[in-house]
Amino acid sequence: NWFHQVMSRGTYSNVAFSKKLGYQLGYELNHELSYGSRIEGTKKDMGDYNLFTSAEWKPFKNFLIRPAFRLIYHTRYDAPIVPSINFKYDFSESWILRGSYAKGYRAPSLKELYLQFVDAAHNIKGNQNLEAETSNNLQLVLSYTYKKESRIFRFEPTFFYNHIEKGRFKPKY
Repeated sequence: NWFHQVMSRGTYSNVAFSKKLGYQLGYELNHELSYGSRIEGTKKDMGDYNLFTSAEWKPFKNFLIRPAFRLIYHTRYDAPIVPSINFKYDFSESWILRGSYAKGYRAPSLKELYLQFVDAAHNIKGNQNLEAETSNNLQLVLSYTYKKESRIFRFEPTFFYNHIEKGRFKPKY
């Protein structure tokens, strides 16, 4: 049995576009190929192809906003546009507030869908009915840093919320 994955990612960043604005553009390609007696149908392949971009905007000295989004084409599943936004506010050198919202997307792998591995010690069967998942993530972090001589003490309470849904993006075939 053979499992192959080819992945390529490229980015272009221009952080010095101006003192207040920077950006990043990129692509990501993933292609999986599996074949052998333990793969249902003996051969399967699947790919997802992404374009992404983000910007970094500093409207004033202590405040940074970073919006981003990703466009996804998946060969087996429909996929959403995946946005995110991050911010950072420096109250001082010691007090920093960070927050973010991000949408997530995950499709099952070929092994999760098609691998059949049954012997005396294993009973692994892929499930072709698996659906892609989407998620919403919120995060808020307030950090306090205290420096004393060569030591650094950091207090960083974090709030986060994840909501994961399945079934909104069913297989194309």
